[in-house]
Amino acid sequence: MRFDRACLALAAMALILTWAFPAFAADNPFKLAPPFKSAIIKYTYSGTQKGQSTVYYKGNVQAEHKQVATKILGFGSEDNTITITEPQRITTVDLGKKEAYYTGNSMTYMAQEYEKLTPAEKKRVKKNAEEMAGNFLAAMGGGKPEIKQGTFMNHPVEIVTVMGLTSYTWKGKHVVLKQEGGVMGMQMNMTATSIKTGVPVPSDKLQVPAGMKAVFNQEADQQQKDMAKRVMDMLKDPDFGKKQGQMPAQASQEQSQQAPASSGSSSDQEKQADPVKEGLDAVKKLFKW
Repeated sequence: MRFDRACLALAAMALILTWAFPAFAADNPFKLAPPFKSAIIKYTYSGTQKGQSTVYYKGNVQAEHKQVATKILGFGSEDNTITITEPQRITTVDLGKKEAYYTGNSMTYMAQEYEKLTPAEKKRVKKNAEEMAGNFLAAMGGGKPEIKQGTFMNHPVEIVTVMGLTSYTWKGKHVVLKQEGGVMGMQMNMTATSIKTGVPVPSDKLQVPAGMKAVFNQEADQQQKDMAKRVMDMLKDPDFGKKQGQMPAQASQEQSQQAPASSGSSSDQEKQADPVKEGLDAVKKLFKW
């Protein structure tokens, strides 16, 4: 559905912007230590999404229990899911459909591809990724991120505003505690309402519910592996900057050629004014999807 693809675009944007900030300038940016030994954080959602979620942390396992209703541009969906993230696999449980599947961890695949690079290639990848972040923001009509230091619920946070979206990320934890603003036609508001660290975490919250069995989604897993390889191949390319420089002009030319003539009908005007589609098109041009 349209909003599902929009969320994919936002995920891609988040991955790119991750490279833009010094906090992620680690030896391998795709390997992050667990933020807590144990913790339970509750969130509420408002705007395009309405509902709540609870994220459980225990060691290197994280499980998000989410119940959210999404409505955008006349489309709606109910998201009642559990997402269990482990170093080697990610399990998605759809409680509405009573289905569960798992794949490998996409970040682990990215880390593996990064480790295959030579020191010179790693340096080039980081440089090119920062350039990609800038190009992405330019294509989406954004500007240079505004970064401030602050606190939220008595925790130190880095407050980053870009493209109309402001996020409050717990410093040193890489955990978003608050997000507000609009992007690509969606109002994305999320706020942590309860933060407990060093507390016992029920083991059943980190597992697929009893009576359900997760099956391996080989197709999705292969897509993640292929994507990790394509991203690294693109970012290690010595001609990356030259190719990126050509993209905005190419995208503008293609969009002009493909734009339908105005017929005055409400459906045509709706399609032309679809901010989600415009955002997705920009992401596709950058990633050559």
